[in-house]
Amino acid sequence: MRKSQIISLVVLLVLVTAVIWIGSFTGGNSNPTNNSNTSSAETTAEPEATPEITTEEILELPNKVYTWSGSDGEIDRASYDQMKQYGAIFDGTEINKDAVFLTFETGYSGGDADNTMNAILDALKETGAKATFLISAEYIEDDSCAPVLRRIVNEGHALGNRGSVQIDMTNQSVDEYARILDTIRDRVQQLVGEENIKMKYFRPFGCKYSVRDLAIAKRCGMSTVFWTVNYAQENGLSGLKGSMTGTLKAGGIYNIPIYATEGNSNVLKDAIKAAQEKYTFAVLP
Repeated sequence: MRKSQIISLVVLLVLVTAVIWIGSFTGGNSNPTNNSNTSSAETTAEPEATPEITTEEILELPNKVYTWSGSDGEIDRASYDQMKQYGAIFDGTEINKDAVFLTFETGYSGGDADNTMNAILDALKETGAKATFLISAEYIEDDSCAPVLRRIVNEGHALGNRGSVQIDMTNQSVDEYARILDTIRDRVQQLVGEENIKMKYFRPFGCKYSVRDLAIAKRCGMSTVFWTVNYAQENGLSGLKGSMTGTLKAGGIYNIPIYATEGNSNVLKDAIKAAQEKYTFAVLP
């Protein structure tokens, strides 16, 4: 064999060995990286993933009634974990750490309900704050609320579902509970004039609920959102500014029953402006 051939053969063997070694080195490192990425993706997606719930599964869930008071400490851990599994939301920090969230709860229609809602919307418009309005079955009985609902949507706020304030929802069958929630959604869509209006969030009247109830709401397409601070309706608006500026925390959900505002948009506006020195008010996403 010629010397040139021997040199070429040696060079070829060196190249082949190098390719094999590099491929082995790269392959050995890529698998852990891929596994790590997969694990990270699964970890990130897990809180958002909720199982499909059948009627049979719902019927097997605990029906013990709890009353939310701003802390999960009053319920047993197993129930808490089940509610998390079925999409219940207890803490706004899981949604957005850079904002706070206002929610307003409606009750009955008629009287000054629409005027009060418009006064709230005036305050929100002037301050640029956004809010989520939780609509009860009773508030939408009268067609007079249609302009208010349209204004809520047109001004960039969100609509949520409150169920019924007149019926004890915790005593309803699975089908009836779901029917009430679906009826509110359909009625709101009719009044607003848009079939694509989404009601993504639910809060049961009086914050009374069971694991079963929250699973029903989830099957209706809604996640339950409680509050971290609830402003007492009987206090009117006299202490609203101090309460809002003193108790709000980033990611917090601050609830105000609409009748607590007494239609006084000026006091509500001042309270929001004071809180805006620290926070941005956003709709629940």
